[in-house]
Amino acid sequence: MDGYVYNRALDQNGPHERTGQGRISARWEPTSSFRSDNRIDYFRSRVNNAYSFVLTGCPVSAPIVETAAKSCGSYLAAGGRPYTSLGYESVSPKNFANVNFWEASSTNALDVGPGTLSAITGYINQKVNALTQPIPLPLPGAVGGNQGSPVYLGERFHQFSQEVRYQPQTGGTFEYMFGGYYSNSHLYNYNYVGFFFLPFGAFSPLGTTNAATQVTGSPKLHEDDRTLSAFASLTVRPIARVRINLGARYSNIHKEAVRDVTLGTSTGAVPSTYVPFTSPTLNVYAGILGADLGQFAQLKRTDDKFMPSAGIQYDAAKDVMLYATYSKGFKAGGYSAASLANSFEPETVNAYEVGMKSRFLDRRLTLNTAVFRSDYSNLQESTIVISNAGTIISLVQNAAKSRSQGVEVSASCRVSTEFTLSADVAGLDSKYTTYTNGACTVLGNFLSTTCRQDLSGKRRPYAPKWSGNIAANISLPVASDYRLHIDPVMYFSSKFFESATADPLLTQKGYAKFDLRLGVGPSNERWMLSVIGKNLSNVATSGFRQQVTNSSAVYALPDRPRAIALQFSIKG
Repeated sequence: MDGYVYNRALDQNGPHERTGQGRISARWEPTSSFRSDNRIDYFRSRVNNAYSFVLTGCPVSAPIVETAAKSCGSYLAAGGRPYTSLGYESVSPKNFANVNFWEASSTNALDVGPGTLSAITGYINQKVNALTQPIPLPLPGAVGGNQGSPVYLGERFHQFSQEVRYQPQTGGTFEYMFGGYYSNSHLYNYNYVGFFFLPFGAFSPLGTTNAATQVTGSPKLHEDDRTLSAFASLTVRPIARVRINLGARYSNIHKEAVRDVTLGTSTGAVPSTYVPFTSPTLNVYAGILGADLGQFAQLKRTDDKFMPSAGIQYDAAKDVMLYATYSKGFKAGGYSAASLANSFEPETVNAYEVGMKSRFLDRRLTLNTAVFRSDYSNLQESTIVISNAGTIISLVQNAAKSRSQGVEVSASCRVSTEFTLSADVAGLDSKYTTYTNGACTVLGNFLSTTCRQDLSGKRRPYAPKWSGNIAANISLPVASDYRLHIDPVMYFSSKFFESATADPLLTQKGYAKFDLRLGVGPSNERWMLSVIGKNLSNVATSGFRQQVTNSSAVYALPDRPRAIALQFSIKG
């Protein structure tokens, strides 16, 4: 599939994707009491110009002032085209993303007594290689070419998992389920970061490098993860129309991690050309670039948590159910694969929800509502820090406390057999309640590379106050035994931050987009030929914004603009 962003520097569109996937599945039922479902999935993707980053703030805006010593300033001083708003033209140097993914699953069910004993076995194997450009512009004077800071990302991951559960037949006064889960995984993460935007090779007093040396950092991480869990649930029907749901889960997660950070030289920041520095030179550049060569403070960690849940459901009328739930959630701590020896602590959440699921007017009107609140402690938040060299380092850090609360409403009305109208609307208030040591905005980083800010009371990223969609489904008879299907959709969002820094420069403004599907086929829907239009209003949006390395400029990864497709579907 050809892309929608024109890369002026490479004279090609991106992302340029070639993807293939396949599945083999089989069911075996040797007896009436035993069933075995097995499948193997394979996914392969090769994407050139995968990270079609576009500049949205080069030149930078006041009060920030950028000299020609910085990435954006140098690019503009050499006659580079300015970009001040989100568009579909990129000048990024070459980049790609390659993924190979295998997954195997076997679900075996044996009827035992009044219930079913199930065993679910899974295996995942994933390999990722990618090249990205956090300076997404041709940089004049870059050491060895025009790539200012190419970053090669490599990952190898495999996991084995086994779940066993027993669940009796449902429908009685008491329903229960219990089981256990085990998984074991290994992650190997290896990165190569080119520091080519400045002649760092000339900065060493040892004389072992020079201005033409392409200084490269290589942080690596080996992490082993073992998870053990036991879980159970119980549903009690004490009286008619009332159900009490109780649940519990205990998880014990053990992780061991070893990091290896070296510095050296390479051509283009790729593994095949990387040569590490010897110890004296390595130590000098660790100081220059702010790299941490040591190990994590703790090479092993074990986190465990008991997570109860409870809920009650009440059938207030034939098609009206009221409910309230509470659950405790948990996410284990871990390690960051970065040039800093960063680790983070476990995250916990207490989640509450009350709501209603209902149908009225002879079930032609469906109305579901929910009010929710989630209180987080030690929230794990992906954020950025600026290194001594001016590079952007992505880390997971713990925010002290956060709260997400809001309301969700989903409604669908079957006006007639040929016309259905639906809507989903969510109002969200998601803020940090305590986060006094957060990362800084682009402006803050311009004023001080050691800047920290108090984010208490600020909104979390990707948390719009309002979002949702309004849709219609229209089915009209045409000719004999054929129908025309018209399905318009409008979806919308208010503005939201795209970084855990509450930065106005890294914000997606509010928008509304329109999709439309026109399809024709037989009344039994055995097949259908459709024309599908996406983002017909051609609104430019982005799901990712970031600060350019060694600059206060901003770049973004734009979402797809208006697109028209032809689809033919057939049912088996």
